[in-house]
Amino acid sequence: MSLMGLLGVAGCKSTNQAASSQPSETNGDEPVVTEMKKRPIEEDRGQVALMYGVPTMSYHVKGQVVNHQGKPVKGIQVVMLNRNIGNTPNNPGEDDPEIEEYLKIYADTTKNDGTFDIRAKDFPSEYMRVFVRDVDGPSNGNYQNDVINLEFTRDEIKAESKGWNKGLAEKEGVTIKLKPVR
Repeated sequence: MSLMGLLGVAGCKSTNQAASSQPSETNGDEPVVTEMKKRPIEEDRGQVALMYGVPTMSYHVKGQVVNHQGKPVKGIQVVMLNRNIGNTPNNPGEDDPEIEEYLKIYADTTKNDGTFDIRAKDFPSEYMRVFVRDVDGPSNGNYQNDVINLEFTRDEIKAESKGWNKGLAEKEGVTIKLKPVR
């Protein structure tokens, strides 16, 4: 019990108990309890639920996507994979609305000079998986989807705050070389 008290478990109350034990209005002699409004589950899909005691780290990566000849490629989607979503298929989002929503929020599409700038929050790690896919069709050539592992050195991981937030991992100058579809 002492350990639970230190962790704050003893201070937790159910929202149902709190709502039913504290009437907001009275109707004669009987208390009237106001019900809490619940949001539809669909509104929470694609969101990372950060709970009490879950460590997180912010990630920020800047770089450029080039073709096999070293020339910049525009129209390539770049996104850091979230560990909560799991393995991303070769065509993410086509069958999974959760992945498609994540891509809308966190993916960046390369500019004319092939540059990208992506950010994400996830569990702390010294590496992050980056998914790249050709989303503009054959206009710049056809390229294979790929997953790249980026490693962060100790110099690239900076302390942001204390506690469960483990800091910020920043990496600049990343070059991703695409393979053409044969």
